[in-house]
Amino acid sequence: MANLDVFRERIHELYRRVLLYDGRKPTQQDLADAVGLSRIELSRRLNGYGVARLTHQDARSIIRTLAVWEAICTQSEALELFSLADCPPFTTAEWQSPPLDRLGPGKLVSVSGANAAAAAGSYLPQPLTSFVGREAELAEIIQLVTETRLLTLAGAGGSGKTRLALVAAQRLSHQFPDGTQQIELARLRDERLLMPLLASAFGLIDQSVQPLLATVVSYLQAKRVLLILDNCEHLVGAVADLAHQLLTAAPNLVILTTSREALRTEGETIYQVPPLSLPGPDQKLTITQMASYEAIRLFSERARLIERHFELNQANFEVVREICERLDGLPLAIELAAARLAVLSVEQIAERIDDRFQLLTSGSRTVLPRQQTLKALIDWSYDLLSPVEQVIFAKLAIFPAGFSLAGAEAVCSEGERFDLLDPLSGLISKSLVIRERQGKQARYRMLETIRQYAAERLQQLAVGSLVRTNYIHYYMQLAQVASDALITPQQSYWFGLLTEEQDNLRYAISLVLEDQDGETALQLTAPLWRFWMTNGSLSEGRSWLDAALTIAANTPTSLRAKALGSAGSLAIRQGNFVAARSLIEQSLATP
Repeated sequence: MANLDVFRERIHELYRRVLLYDGRKPTQQDLADAVGLSRIELSRRLNGYGVARLTHQDARSIIRTLAVWEAICTQSEALELFSLADCPPFTTAEWQSPPLDRLGPGKLVSVSGANAAAAAGSYLPQPLTSFVGREAELAEIIQLVTETRLLTLAGAGGSGKTRLALVAAQRLSHQFPDGTQQIELARLRDERLLMPLLASAFGLIDQSVQPLLATVVSYLQAKRVLLILDNCEHLVGAVADLAHQLLTAAPNLVILTTSREALRTEGETIYQVPPLSLPGPDQKLTITQMASYEAIRLFSERARLIERHFELNQANFEVVREICERLDGLPLAIELAAARLAVLSVEQIAERIDDRFQLLTSGSRTVLPRQQTLKALIDWSYDLLSPVEQVIFAKLAIFPAGFSLAGAEAVCSEGERFDLLDPLSGLISKSLVIRERQGKQARYRMLETIRQYAAERLQQLAVGSLVRTNYIHYYMQLAQVASDALITPQQSYWFGLLTEEQDNLRYAISLVLEDQDGETALQLTAPLWRFWMTNGSLSEGRSWLDAALTIAANTPTSLRAKALGSAGSLAIRQGNFVAARSLIEQSLATP
């Protein structure tokens, strides 16, 4: 399917790249003249106005013109444009005719049978900014490349997978005498162009009757090559098939992929790329200690690109820490935040971080559109989900502090039991949900940045109120069951479970208080007094119970009596015997 918006952006970007055309910079009028259309009609077709449609012939003429102007320099760039326009590429004969014969990583070479030339060698783009930290991850990746032939770096969008892969490839280059090659797949929309793009990257064009795959295999068969397939998540099926075929036929080939979702093919090793290191929430650190953490270092280094004299100091280091923590240590989010120093102070950035999808919109114009804003980055992942996964993803946003499988099933239910395992597995495999290994029961969570995005999607769902009701009901039941279990031999297990769920319980209580639902508030808070007493949260427990009793003031029931008794028990532990006596007397007097 054509993506005219991105095609149009790329065309404008490319013809502005031209240094001179007829002694000056080319314009859209020049492009229209070369294509044989009026400027207005070309604009209508590029924008899809009315019934105007960009034809395959239009797309071919535009690409050929850009080649004449030397605005595109490689066959890969041309193939990207064909993909965006959903247009078949040039034929073999056309690729060999001027000006297309000049395109390629090197001059295109004809491969026939065993007569192959080493056309491409190594090609890794050179980054323009410093690489921060990740030494432990690099060591693991380098070790894994020596142990496996297909390694996938998986992780959330913006976690730095591409940069990590490129640095690892540079350090591994001595192990691959026949070259290392990166192929960027993010702009490729049509999997049919995957093989032509791969062949082009190695400088190959097939003139024989054999399939292009056989041509590539013939080239790679006796070579020791590291191939990086970058940003595979939207083409995982096609990339998995291609990787399997290449690795089977070329015994010395090693493939390193980056993707938000694993390929799930035979022989694949998956390395989950973590966020940058951050200090623990309760750690008291000096400025020097703080600066040793990767997320803090990245913010500081990118900040110095904006403000040359920026440095961590006594006045700002806690604010920088807050920014990096609330952005989950995601490299792209931190870089976007640092870019805002052009107009805001670090304090102002921190103040606006709750509205991060509006704040973090100042990415580089030279990167992919989906890497220019934080929202666009997650939009890309969301759009790759199935409709069922999209709904489950949005519903899970209601958990502020992670969730269990039982909790997720309860919240996502719409009146009948259903199997959550498949959609949940899909969200985990696409790096939108993290599985944490704790105890005997698996637990799951979202990075806060991703959860906020999901929460915006939840607001758009008609079932949002049902999700809220399910959430409150689940934690009300949990509180009631746990209350009795805390005086059984299993009390250790239940105390640990309530501790894990404490922030979720707090949120559930805040929701019922917000709804002014006195009866539910009492059902949720009264059973928790033993937990609050055991973990030392006496004041917090009293506060929640007092708030619940206030909105349930006109509910003289046994439930109210129980809540008054719970509050009295906590007051005794606090040593506030006057308040305790009053509360217990009210409890005894309540019918």
